[in-house]
Amino acid sequence: MGRSGWLAALLTVSLTLVGCDDDGSADRDPVPVDPVTPSQVDLRSALLTLDDMPAGWSEIPYDADAESNVCPAQVAGPLGLDEEPPTAGVQYVASRARGPSFAEAIQVVPSGRGAELMPIVRDAMAGCDGEVYSGRTARVSKLDFPRVADGSAAYTIRLDGVAINVLYAVTGDIALIMSTYDLTGGDSIRLLERYAERAVDKAEDAFG
Repeated sequence: MGRSGWLAALLTVSLTLVGCDDDGSADRDPVPVDPVTPSQVDLRSALLTLDDMPAGWSEIPYDADAESNVCPAQVAGPLGLDEEPPTAGVQYVASRARGPSFAEAIQVVPSGRGAELMPIVRDAMAGCDGEVYSGRTARVSKLDFPRVADGSAAYTIRLDGVAINVLYAVTGDIALIMSTYDLTGGDSIRLLERYAERAVDKAEDAFG
């Protein structure tokens, strides 16, 4: 598969908080998810829309729960939940194969558990370095990025030299994951900076 083909396939599912159970999850007593959780419609309404993107961009399919996601960070196991909280995601591009692209996913965890998310993210990203996706090795490094929301962490994931910039941000019990890439020579980090605060503000308005 050519670079444009595998890149499009991977980056349409390049970020999520949902992953596989860890070895210690079986030792935890399951804790049910809050009885009232946001629906997919509610979650989707808290994401940025195509109207927020530059003129000429389009939306492409994005499955935040796909098993093929790159560098997933598990939630249900470490939090002792009996099921994953619902997740919704969107992806907008100028060109699917070359970008620029902005993708966003959102998840709301049970009340009071948001403070536990960032250590989960850090462990997941550390474990992702060296993992192989479609025959390509992921190399993960911390990205110097302004703090967003209550807590955030940014990373660059390189696949065969292609850089995907990922930002995890937590505000209260809301988790946001954003990613960008650009093979046209543009600055995908600036793109992430442009939309990060806007995405957090919209999520807080919806669920804060």
